[in-house]
Amino acid sequence: MEHAPMSGGYSDENKFREVPLVTEKSRDYLNPRQEVDYREFRRSLAEYLYTEGKDPDKIEGYSDIVVKTTMSRSDIFFRYV
Repeated sequence: MEHAPMSGGYSDENKFREVPLVTEKSRDYLNPRQEVDYREFRRSLAEYLYTEGKDPDKIEGYSDIVVKTTMSRSDIFFRYV
């Protein structure tokens, strides 16, 4: 599977609220099946962080900047694990 070029950053399919799900650096390590699984895992993680990550009992999520930072750091972590 050839990677489609993404004009102006990441495609809508590869973003959740402007947070990239599969970065170019991570993409280099993944085969097509792994990329789909990783994208769905990251989408679930981002959705959780936005909706209830801060306090699940109150259904209170984190702010945009906290989610973006967490997603960026977790992407780096997953690349090296």
